[in-house]
Amino acid sequence: MTFLNLALLGGLLAFNVPLIIHLLSKSRYKQIDWGAMFLLEQVIRQNRRRIKLEQLIMLLVRCLIPVLLALAFAQPILNGWRNLVGDQPGAAVVLLDSSYSMQARGGEGGLSRYEVAREQAGQLLTGMPGGSEAGVTRIGGGYRPVIGTLTPERDRLAGKLDDLEADLPVADGHDALRRGVEQLSTGDAAKRDVVLISDFQRASWSRDSGAERKRLVELIESLPVKPALTLMPVGGDVGRNAAVMSVELSADAIGVGQGFRIRAVVANTGLRDMADLPVTLLADGLEVDRQRLTLEQDGSGDVIFGHKFTSAGGHSIEVRVGPDDLPADDVYRVAVNVLGELKVLLVSDESGRPFPQNETDFIEVALQPFAATPDAPLADLVQTAIVHPDKLDDKALESVRVVVLTNVPRLSNKQVDQLRSFVEAGGGLLIFPGDRVDTQWYNRELYDNGAGLLPAELTGLAGVGLGFNTPSHIRSQRHEHPALAPWNDPANGAIDTAELTNWYQLNPSRNASSIADLTVGSSALVQQVVGQGVVILAAVPVDADWGDLPTRPMFLPLIQRLVTYAATHATPPRNVEVGRPMLARLMSMPEDKQAVWIDPKGQRVVRSVRAEAGRVVTELPEADRPGFYRIEHADGSTELFAANLPREESQLDRLTEDEINELASSIGALVVEDADAYRAQDELRRNGRPVWKLMWVAVLVLVFGELLLQQWFGKGGRA
Repeated sequence: MTFLNLALLGGLLAFNVPLIIHLLSKSRYKQIDWGAMFLLEQVIRQNRRRIKLEQLIMLLVRCLIPVLLALAFAQPILNGWRNLVGDQPGAAVVLLDSSYSMQARGGEGGLSRYEVAREQAGQLLTGMPGGSEAGVTRIGGGYRPVIGTLTPERDRLAGKLDDLEADLPVADGHDALRRGVEQLSTGDAAKRDVVLISDFQRASWSRDSGAERKRLVELIESLPVKPALTLMPVGGDVGRNAAVMSVELSADAIGVGQGFRIRAVVANTGLRDMADLPVTLLADGLEVDRQRLTLEQDGSGDVIFGHKFTSAGGHSIEVRVGPDDLPADDVYRVAVNVLGELKVLLVSDESGRPFPQNETDFIEVALQPFAATPDAPLADLVQTAIVHPDKLDDKALESVRVVVLTNVPRLSNKQVDQLRSFVEAGGGLLIFPGDRVDTQWYNRELYDNGAGLLPAELTGLAGVGLGFNTPSHIRSQRHEHPALAPWNDPANGAIDTAELTNWYQLNPSRNASSIADLTVGSSALVQQVVGQGVVILAAVPVDADWGDLPTRPMFLPLIQRLVTYAATHATPPRNVEVGRPMLARLMSMPEDKQAVWIDPKGQRVVRSVRAEAGRVVTELPEADRPGFYRIEHADGSTELFAANLPREESQLDRLTEDEINELASSIGALVVEDADAYRAQDELRRNGRPVWKLMWVAVLVLVFGELLLQQWFGKGGRA
């Protein structure tokens, strides 16, 4: 207990006044002889004990009155074990949950959770004692201080709150509290506070809470000045919310005039069914299609759009739903680089062989299915060129994205070196062996004990009559490889329809991986990354002598997807999650070795350029907000990128009130509903709990009680 007016405790000595009066009145009496006194002696003896008890009670009451008066004037405060700091300056870190679930609306006045949180944070900052230091940190996808260090300019800091947005990925509540405590671990402030303002989305607390909480408590206990933790929940439940969970394109590489499909997955994560929900497709910012969808609560559905672009370069795709109570997940963005053409070089010495024994013809038809049809409504992305193995050189490889070797017997050492340089710089190489390949040369020069271009050793020929009685097939399985992913959906047909009568048995190197298998247990396709490029080796040729693979419907999409994957493997991803880096390839090294990125708000960000494995690249370390980004090339052209929020927080499950209280109890935190409640708790922490008002009440009770007791005792204890 602490007293604000310690000097007034001297009034406690006033209890001597009724005590002295009592003692003096006890000694001031006269002795008078009275003959009838003997008649009263028996009564006095009977009442003496009661009278002494009554006098003692009255004495205690009369002594307590001045004692309580003195204590009330001294203003006692209960503070337990804590030292009171009064109005001394303190230090505080306000952790402002800026994950996108804070955009949810539906509270009082139609404000979003984030608008309420910013208002409460501003009141906390401006209500701190003069000279106090404070900081505001946005949490979501990491720990992002608004100002790098704590500052005494709290009004300026509060003014910055209006510019903050809830556009970050899911927040990690435990990590944020721990880092807030660490931020306050230095300094001279006697009072330190960490205040977390959040909607307490369950996704933010889904990690191993037991270990994280223990770590936080141990950190606090290790500090000489222990900060106080306060949790402030904001916002209520969200009624209507539909989220675009993902958008997928039907092709990895898209050419001018080439139609493609756009598949959007939309989920209802709100608390009620949503009927006739509009789902809109925008291309380059313009609406091109709209469909309607009805979703039950917790249900999801697919929407399929079709589109084609008429010009090469960077283009944008957006799928939107809504409006609803949470706008952040109503849009999903995709950046598309439309190619004017994709050049593929076919290397074969079988141009004189008749169809269908000529593998090159099958490959060419699969890559250019519309070339033979003048009035075809669609255009071919791939442009092929055919060369004899003797003509394979650096000139032939210029501007080529993919090289396909079809039953090539062997190459010169110089050609092998040229192919390696081509692949290491980001090119793609597909190898389809056949009956004319020199397997010994392939294994010696291309495989080279796993150190060469070839992903696997050709260990022998197998098939019907060569150790097997029945043909083999490509195994129908769950494919993780992007080129084979479409066959995970039965609607796209089956990949196991082709019947293979002969095949090479492949022994992949330790740096390679089998991306598709045969039903006999060996590999059908083996991949190996070499430098920035990729090499894919098939176990079978692409002619009709070894099976009916080239005549099956799945052959055309299989070849196209393998080629486009090989062509785009070295291309940095254009679509990332917020918080991830973006990497762009440049055509040449700028003179100043710098590149300009433009973020979704139009702000220019200058980044350095570096040479990496034969490429010129520049990196934006973090896509810090959702939207479209652009990189400006030296020739004035731009390349488009997109960043989307991860969709964890679209599942709007929040911690219950009991769970929040249990969390607070486990880490020694207080739970308050707003800034006013925080200030009331802060007043107690600073100045303790005042009890003098209760003492004034006690004084009044004792004064009136003394009068009542005096009347009661005067009547001999009878009413």
